[in-house]
Amino acid sequence: IISVTIGATSLDVKKCYNKGMISSSATIGTFFAGGVVAYLLGPATISECYNQGEVKATAAGGESKIGGIAGQAENVTIEKSYNQNKVSFSASKQPRMGGIVGNITKNVKISDCHNQNGGIIECLQVGGTACVGGLAGRIGGTEKLSQNVIIEDSSNSSAITVKSTGNSLLVGGIVAVIENGNATDTQNSIERCFNNGGITASSTSTGSNQYVRAGGIVGQCSDITNTVISDCENKEGGVVAITGTTTPSGTHAAGIVGYTRVCVGLSN
Repeated sequence: IISVTIGATSLDVKKCYNKGMISSSATIGTFFAGGVVAYLLGPATISECYNQGEVKATAAGGESKIGGIAGQAENVTIEKSYNQNKVSFSASKQPRMGGIVGNITKNVKISDCHNQNGGIIECLQVGGTACVGGLAGRIGGTEKLSQNVIIEDSSNSSAITVKSTGNSLLVGGIVAVIENGNATDTQNSIERCFNNGGITASSTSTGSNQYVRAGGIVGQCSDITNTVISDCENKEGGVVAITGTTTPSGTHAAGIVGYTRVCVGLSN
């Protein structure tokens, strides 16, 4: 529906629907693909929108940011929206994939959004770290920044399958990874969310410093202050499985957070 919006005074996208396939490929540079918006730099609101078309991407260049609703979001509210079709990626470089948003940098609120049955997420990559989540692939920019991201009353009900032959994997039922946000005023939260989609992460990598981290809610949370996960549930369907060769830096799997260092407050 929309390819790029940057710094508009204010943009409201309401009751918009996509049912056609979105197919994108690139051989160089970062690229973005989304069922409703590819790249969204607000202030902006997406409300009551849905995607029923497959979002399919292949790339051999830089980072790839792919989502059922938006490829990348900053200064955006996404509410009452959902994805119902496959989000897939096959390439050699650093995918950030999510059923709703592929990559979030800062100041984003996701409320009452759902990656529903049919919103299968599949990723095959051979280079760079893959970040694949039921709702969002990655929260984090390229530098330490104040993120202030809220995900609330949202869910994933579709299977997530990630395979790698050459690098690390981060996979989460809600968010794959939260990182690079040591600003003292950062306040991230994931509240009243659930995952009911099975997670399968498979790697045959034997390179040094490679790892696989998977969680029913968050795959990895690191280098962040003031991040809270509250009233979240990984349901019976949210089986977390890591298969393949044992990576040199280990495998980590858990029902809520696969791997964390200093960042998470858990409650209820």
